[in-house]
Amino acid sequence: METIAVDCPPVVDVAEAAGDIKKSVDKSVNGNTLDTHVDASKAIPYGVDVTADPALTGYYKVSDFEKLKEWMVRWFPSSTIPATIERSKILVLDLDDTLISYRIGASRDAYWHREGRSISFRPFLKLFLQAMCQYYAAVDIFTSSRAPYAEYVTREINEFIQEEGENYKIRRVFSRDDCIIDNGERRKDLIQTHGMPLSSIVLVDDDPYYSVLSQNNNVLHLPGWEKVNGDTWLIDSIPFLAHLSQCESIEREIEMFKKIWNKHEFVKTATSTMDNSANFPMYY
Repeated sequence: METIAVDCPPVVDVAEAAGDIKKSVDKSVNGNTLDTHVDASKAIPYGVDVTADPALTGYYKVSDFEKLKEWMVRWFPSSTIPATIERSKILVLDLDDTLISYRIGASRDAYWHREGRSISFRPFLKLFLQAMCQYYAAVDIFTSSRAPYAEYVTREINEFIQEEGENYKIRRVFSRDDCIIDNGERRKDLIQTHGMPLSSIVLVDDDPYYSVLSQNNNVLHLPGWEKVNGDTWLIDSIPFLAHLSQCESIEREIEMFKKIWNKHEFVKTATSTMDNSANFPMYY
């Protein structure tokens, strides 16, 4: 397979990039048209990239996050954040290793310490959630962790992201008890929890195998946060998720993007989470 030639350099000045995204979100939400806005979905050269690809009917995971980030920065810079907002879609976020890091032992940069345990928030969590609350009708948590822990951490996050005069808030928390068991494996079934069309919902998770196979086109796979310096995935994904919030069908949109990513060797696929031929880890 050929690889994509990316002529846009990765983000270097993270603070400046975050400021640009915040300004773009603020302008969009205030109803000001962005002169630099382009319809990124039309600018992307679909054509042969969106041919039928039966290999993508299974689970997928991103195999090269650096290439994916370069692709996102190229096609979805802050200037592509939609200027007209229709808040009708639902954003569902995984918790552990996607938004936070929970560790046994103390951590200098932790937001919370208690009884030998610590919780740290992923860089730019506040900016990310404030933006998502403005683009989506609701932002929910869906974790395979237990409910008391998930609800407690979510309360801490909601307090952390508040601004005077605003009402930024994660709406609901779904946890281990809300997962279904499918062939002995725990799954996050978005239809069961939300009861709405798959065209209107997206799950962001560092582990796409927790999704139901038929809902894998509703999953955006981000790398788990290992508390490394320079992590910018939350701000880098804001323009792309803003785009998904305004498209007609999230399910169809991600399916098309997966085909592009597959062609350019960003992703791998498997028919099940137990398909060892694709070097997928086995869970549960």
